[in-house]
Amino acid sequence: MRTIECVCISLGICIASHSHAQELGRLLYTPEQRQQLERGKATTSSSPMLNGIVQKHGSGRTIWLDNQAELHASDVQPDSQPFAQSGHPAVRIKVGERVP
Repeated sequence: MRTIECVCISLGICIASHSHAQELGRLLYTPEQRQQLERGKATTSSSPMLNGIVQKHGSGRTIWLDNQAELHASDVQPDSQPFAQSGHPAVRIKVGERVP
């Protein structure tokens, strides 16, 4: 009898935790950022995408723009990269975003 109770309780906990995990969704992006990421997956764009940033303490940083590594000077904001296009003001983009 005790074994059956333990199995039932364990099964109940697993089902409850699974239903709560599905409710959480994505926690790290705003709704606007999620829409932009989904649009980026669905369509091809001619604007470059920032794929990654690695910055060492006290030295330059490497960014991956359209999966191509580029060396840049270190920056005070390690989570984003400034980009300037001719005729437009510089904008900061984060990993996974495309240059507007």
